[in-house]
Formats: sequence, C-alpha cells, structure tokens
Amino acid sequence: MLISTTNTGGNKEFKNAPAGSHLGRLYKIVDLGTQQGEWEGKATYTRKMIFYFELHGEDDKGQPLINDDGKPLIVTKYYNASLGEKATLRKHLQTWLNLDFSKMPEGFKVENILGKFAMINVTTYQKDGKTRASVEGLSAVPAIVQKHGLPEGINDISIFDLNKFDSAKFDSLSDGVKKMIVSSPEYRALTQKSEQPADDFSNDSIPF
Repeated sequence: MLISTTNTGGNKEFKNAPAGSHLGRLYKIVDLGTQQGEWEGKATYTRKMIFYFELHGEDDKGQPLINDDGKPLIVTKYYNASLGEKATLRKHLQTWLNLDFSKMPEGFKVENILGKFAMINVTTYQKDGKTRASVEGLSAVPAIVQKHGLPEGINDISIFDLNKFDSAKFDSLSDGVKKMIVSSPEYRALTQKSEQPADDFSNDSIPF
C-alpha cells in the first residue's frame, strides 16, 4: 500500500484504553477506500485508513493494559490516506519515525511500519454517554525502554488493501468497518467489475 508524499475484525467488544502515554505496537492497517464526509456544508471524498495498535505495560494505577481475556487493549486511529504537508498522518509519522517525506519522491509504503512500536498519546472523550479513547499523537520509544527490550507482539500482523482484495481478511473485520468499505467506490468497482478508475471519486490522489 503506497501513499503519495505529495499534497494531494469480528464484532468483539474491547475495554476502553485509559488516557496517558502508552507503549504500543502497530499490528493492523485497514484500507477503507474513499469515504464521503462534509466540510463547511460541502461533501468531501477522501481515501481513509485505520491503524490498529495493541498496548503493552500498565496504566498509572499499575493495572495491566489487557482485556478480560488477557490480550492487550487496542486503540485505533482513522487517518486520511495522505502525506500532504498538513496531513495528520504525516505529522504522526514524523514524530514517531523521524522521517523526511520531502526526500521520498516515490511515496511511502505503510506496510513497512507494521510490527513497529511507538509511544502512543491516548486521550479520552465522551460520546453518546460513553468514554472513548483517541490517539492524539505518536512518538519514538525512548532509548532506555528499547535498551531493556521490547515485549513480544501478540496480535498477528495484517494489512487489508482494497487494491489487493482478500476475502478472508475482509470477513475478519467488524461489521462497522465492513459497512464503510462496502460504501466505497473502490469496493463497488471490484464487485461490479467497473472499468471506471476509483480515483475519479476522490479529491486526494493516493496510489495504494
């Protein structure tokens, strides 16, 4: 899955991640295709993606960051699939990996960062009467943490790419995520065998 550097699972319930800076591992990326949104009263069409992070360690009360089944808590982040100068994805990758995107004329392959650890700045907010977690930033893992050794990853590495459609991976996604993907022109082009380029629906030229 290649993102241009120019300006252009199941239904399982998880416990909410607490606010704070936590060690996390990127284990899954999902391509949502082009999604319709709204900005200043006008419809927008943007290629979207989700990053899934598993958390490791303990919260500020010394409680392990795990679900009732003993597996790591999960946080997700929805990004516009863009590395333009103002893009959140670009900012987060720069603070995490210290990358210089101006020196990447061929683009950036996001699959290359699967399995990597980051410090994840998690904040919480209220929506529909529930507390929800939000990834507000990513940064590099401190050297002292790396020196003592990073934990073993738990979840399998996975990437769902609409340009390389995999029905098994699609079926493993949650119903909500599948619904978003099905609504995209890229998915409709696959199922309807349309010859019309999916980029015609997008305001952001992103070669996945």
